[in-house]
Amino acid sequence: IGKQTSDLGIQTTYHNHMNQFGETPEEVDVIVQAMNPKYLKLLLDVAHYHQGGGNPAKAVLDYKDIIDALHIKDVQSPLNDKPEDPKAYKFVELGQGNVNLKAVFNNLQKINFKKWAIVELDGVPVKNRTPKESGEISKAFLKDKIGFKI
Repeated sequence: IGKQTSDLGIQTTYHNHMNQFGETPEEVDVIVQAMNPKYLKLLLDVAHYHQGGGNPAKAVLDYKDIIDALHIKDVQSPLNDKPEDPKAYKFVELGQGNVNLKAVFNNLQKINFKKWAIVELDGVPVKNRTPKESGEISKAFLKDKIGFKI
């Protein structure tokens, strides 16, 4: 697939994800080590990587030569109603979860990352909140805690 898309001028990326092969850091590493970076690169989803047991800030450094894009999102785990279940999680606005996003952004700066980093939220995590309000929370985090000029 990567060869075919490369011939068309399109970069193919692998996206790590929960509940599939590539959930744990060890599985992601197996995939990355088997990649031919000429045809396939990594889209690192920092929340999925974290929830799978990894350190996404370290992954940024480890995979700096193969990362083509990132999904920037946060995850809360364990959940308040399931404190004993480390596999119970929900995606939340940036800064509302357990991902050390400051360390991720610090390492992106260290490697001089200049490609796509897509802020993502799978759904509104609080029932009485609107998607716009969730977006504003993530935007405020990026501006106030990370230092982006927005």
